[in-house]
Amino acid sequence: MGFQAEQSNINKILSRNYSYIIPLNQRKYVWSEREWYELFEDIFLIEQKDDYVHFLGSLVLASINNKYSYEIIDGQQRLITICIIFCCIINKLLEIKEEKVALSILTPYLKGIHDGEDFFKVARSDGNFFLTQLIDNLDIYRSFDEIQQDFELNFRADDKYNSQLLLCYKFYDSKISDLLNNKKAGKDFLLSLKNKLIGCEVIEISVTDDYDGYRIFETLNARGIPLEQHELIKNYIYSYMRTSAKKEKVTNSWTKLVSNLMRNNTDSFPSFLSHYCTHRFGKIKKSEEFRVIRDKTDKKHVDKLLVSLMKSSEHYMYIEDPKTYKALSNSSEIIFDSLEFFKKLNIRQVRPLLLSLFEKLEGKPSDLRKIETSINYLEKFYFLYVIILKNTTNNIDNTIITLSKELHESVDYDYSIIINKLKSFLPTDHSNIKTDFMKIGFSNKNSKFKNSSNKKTINYILTKIEKSYDFNDELTFSIKSVEHIMGDSPTDDIVSKLGNLLPMSTKLNNKMGNKDFEKKIEYYKKSNLLSVKKFVSEYGSNLTWKEQEINERTEKIVDYALANIWVL
Repeated sequence: MGFQAEQSNINKILSRNYSYIIPLNQRKYVWSEREWYELFEDIFLIEQKDDYVHFLGSLVLASINNKYSYEIIDGQQRLITICIIFCCIINKLLEIKEEKVALSILTPYLKGIHDGEDFFKVARSDGNFFLTQLIDNLDIYRSFDEIQQDFELNFRADDKYNSQLLLCYKFYDSKISDLLNNKKAGKDFLLSLKNKLIGCEVIEISVTDDYDGYRIFETLNARGIPLEQHELIKNYIYSYMRTSAKKEKVTNSWTKLVSNLMRNNTDSFPSFLSHYCTHRFGKIKKSEEFRVIRDKTDKKHVDKLLVSLMKSSEHYMYIEDPKTYKALSNSSEIIFDSLEFFKKLNIRQVRPLLLSLFEKLEGKPSDLRKIETSINYLEKFYFLYVIILKNTTNNIDNTIITLSKELHESVDYDYSIIINKLKSFLPTDHSNIKTDFMKIGFSNKNSKFKNSSNKKTINYILTKIEKSYDFNDELTFSIKSVEHIMGDSPTDDIVSKLGNLLPMSTKLNNKMGNKDFEKKIEYYKKSNLLSVKKFVSEYGSNLTWKEQEINERTEKIVDYALANIWVL
């Protein structure tokens, strides 16, 4: 490993006529108010001897082909933050009409000149960068509101990287304003802040090979905010994909991977990596994903790891958002329905096994029917074991993990193993399942049954029953409202039971209100749902609807469901 380490400071580093490039593999800007305040306090607030300077830690830089540039391997968080503090100081100088002093800081610390052309001292190698836009506009004073308006014109609202930089600027702008107001200070005080900033010391580690930089970067990661597991993995992949073409492949693949896992303002990367490692390697400790992947990956075939992560991220996207799976031209309605169940009922423990099943389907499409059967059984099992019997998943987690790994490693898998292993967790006496099934209910008023979990469960049950009546698979519907045949009650538990519930359109439900049973039947006759038509056919001639009828219908529905839908 070839590198050189020496003591340096911010003045030496930023006053050089070099640019410091944040490479493609670097993580997002993650510092927040806690780190901002600690840095501000350490540099500007702590009273020390006159010769005190703050030590920022190490800065790892790799020389690249351009002799005027370095890549920042480690230290981008600190360099970006320091540059933003410079911007705040310069803007305050512009506010008090000290343009020449402001320019003396702008160049050389934030801008340089090569062959008559300006360049930014710290820049990103891709994408819009709020810092460079901020620096580019440091010719006249601008209020924070003006800076924020400019930001909104140039950056997307969901651009978390640059949004965090805007918040960083706002934080330091406010803190420096407070100091100025409290001390009734001006130019000399702002220059004292600048001098404290450029005096901050670092250990500068220069490497001639980016591979050495990546290795040092991994070793020094203990300082500051620890890298997230996926950032370490990205860095690791880049370190072994050495040619320009391979690095471009990593960039393109990783961009797509991020797109798959960061959808609808939700970051699924941490859970994905945990489930990905479990499905491939078995049970691992939290935050051990990178170490396990690194230790179990053949360094000569890191490209295969990238392909595997990429494919699995697509499969995870289907799990997180089943509609993306349904949009596929060759999607299976059976698999889609099961994915919807796991998503809506928030059953996550099964995900490693789903990843293994999708992996097998990707490699062997001819196994579709077997995989459909397996996923459909998983749906039935989790519904009965978790939703009906109220068991926790702790007892079956190890079995799911073992099945996931065995399936991943197999060449010709016997899918019946999944069913046989899980079936052993269900009671042999099916009457227990029936008894607990009959306790399920939902109410808008009764606190025993009034919660979102019960509502989701009832919607799921009523939907499955409705679909089971549709033998020709002709109907497309979603339950908008649940009708209580005997009026809902805050105290009478019986009216919350399954036998007293019907799926209904919101429009019909609102029209019925609290009408008596005979009048409700007339509205039920207008419904197109098969389960409502079946109810009218069986009970439409009744003059009343009471507890006995509810109990009898509840048992009848449960018997039907266990014989035709959730078959053991």
